[in-house]
Amino acid sequence: MQADSALLSDTLGFQLRRAPRGKTRTLALRKWGAATMFGVLVATSVVRSACGQIPPNRPPMPELFELIEGTWGSKEPGIYSCDQNPHTIKVTEGNTRAVFTVRKPIPMADGRVTDHYAYRILYAENNRITMMVEDEIRRTPQGDRVIWVLILRDKDTYFWRRTDWPAQNGTSDVVRCPSA
Repeated sequence: MQADSALLSDTLGFQLRRAPRGKTRTLALRKWGAATMFGVLVATSVVRSACGQIPPNRPPMPELFELIEGTWGSKEPGIYSCDQNPHTIKVTEGNTRAVFTVRKPIPMADGRVTDHYAYRILYAENNRITMMVEDEIRRTPQGDRVIWVLILRDKDTYFWRRTDWPAQNGTSDVVRCPSA
């Protein structure tokens, strides 16, 4: 028992002691209370079982990056529609960057007016591509950079949502423009 006590004392940081002779032999925790030790064991068990149950991200659709390339415009008539100012998406740098080019320059969040802007692709899964505008200056209410998720509804329609928006919120649909 003494060898076991020394081992537990060295590895777990608490000491065991025996009850006096003549009494029922019991072990008592001297440094930590029994309730604390039980809590640590339960927490470790919960963490281990939870970690084993987290499903991996689903891989992106094989053709996802090819599908988002092309010329797109707002489904709603107006300044960003296919007729007035469509945008073209080109995925580059081994699917790590998406470049958007517009026919007529547009204002950016930082005040610049430009005919192109780029997103850094953070990851993709299923029909979604999670991205961040390069040189983004906007922040969420929590102070984090704004992260955008392009969600492909079908081969000719997508919409955006921000990661800090409620899951059911998103932009209006963006549609593939007819070939000219």
